[in-house]
Amino acid sequence: MIQAQRSRANQKLYQASLLLDAAAQAQDELNQVAWQQACHEAALNALEAAEIAFLRELAVAYRLNLQAVKEAGDLEKLAAERQQQLPELKRLQAEFRNPASPLSRLQPALLALRQPPAVSDAPEVDEGVRISLASAEEPQTLEERQLADARAMHQAMKNLFQELREQLLEH
Repeated sequence: MIQAQRSRANQKLYQASLLLDAAAQAQDELNQVAWQQACHEAALNALEAAEIAFLRELAVAYRLNLQAVKEAGDLEKLAAERQQQLPELKRLQAEFRNPASPLSRLQPALLALRQPPAVSDAPEVDEGVRISLASAEEPQTLEERQLADARAMHQAMKNLFQELREQLLEH
């Protein structure tokens, strides 16, 4: 059973990787932005599914009801009912709350995707972005920045899952 959950988490991580790679494939100019946005959105959804699959993997490892796990709070509640400590869950939650971690940006990015667009006359201007006039490179587009951020989230999640799985084996 744990192998099935591990495979599911790995499958979702792989799908996110494929989507992020696909976003970089050349499209005609007319469809490029839409393609990048679609790949970005699908990759974020795959990362969210990978997180849930990993939580269920932890549930199986600790002999908890995996069907009851839809988010970290569910797993926390199940463990508390059986008076179990789940150090891997605490580490996972800490990483998602750590502002220095790319994983801390996953939930806000998903929320932004799921909110209806705000009515506005002009697009928002990112005040934090400064373009150097001496730079020979073109500045990244919003889509390129989003994809780079999603790649960082993917890599951080992949590394964290590996680390936590090794920790599980030690117990």
